[in-house]
Amino acid sequence: FLYFIGWGRRGEKKGGQRKEPRSPANMGSMTSRLPKEIVDSFAVLDHDKDGTVSIKELQDVMLQVYPKYGVEPCEIADLSSLVLRAADDDQSGVISIEEFASNKQLQDLVKEKISLDTRMRSELQMLKMNQKRAGTADCSKIKSIFDKFDADKSGSLDSKELHGILVKLGADDVTTQETRIILNEIDADKSGRIEFSEFLDWWPTVQVFLKSRKSAEKERRSKK
Repeated sequence: FLYFIGWGRRGEKKGGQRKEPRSPANMGSMTSRLPKEIVDSFAVLDHDKDGTVSIKELQDVMLQVYPKYGVEPCEIADLSSLVLRAADDDQSGVISIEEFASNKQLQDLVKEKISLDTRMRSELQMLKMNQKRAGTADCSKIKSIFDKFDADKSGSLDSKELHGILVKLGADDVTTQETRIILNEIDADKSGRIEFSEFLDWWPTVQVFLKSRKSAEKERRSKK
């Protein structure tokens, strides 16, 4: 499978000293020598902007992109470890911008994420327009769903309650990690919980999310 998505087996690494990750303060000279496309692509992976890509950051992107290749969410942890080892030339445990710049497979991964995000934004914009046309009746329906899964009646949803909504809507195999990523995207005020206003803004994305999962499942079955 790794050959199929471009991660062919590389030669064994030679032993050597582990290097400390490059700090953001020291990245200026490196990024100034690299094409803007590479710097911008690296930033897509480097969520926390610390100048390196950790295995968690790699997993978050792979969870979005790789299901269409037939990769189950539960396989991402092992696959991301293999990918990181293949790209981590200095064995620092993270991916630097220099390593990213010399790794076409990682660059292709980012291109796929950007393409997926662009398509989802387009679909989301259309769904939001439809939501505006639907008016208050649709809002009442969404509020009833929110209230039903707000088990502790706190007026907000935690990760477990959000997971229940996703499963109810048809994402039966959604993982805890995927739910955490979705919650972080919805949680605009970073309170760790989802208020109804945030839930309402996010609601059109549910349909995009479910459509994306169905497409990935269809592609997965066609490859079997």
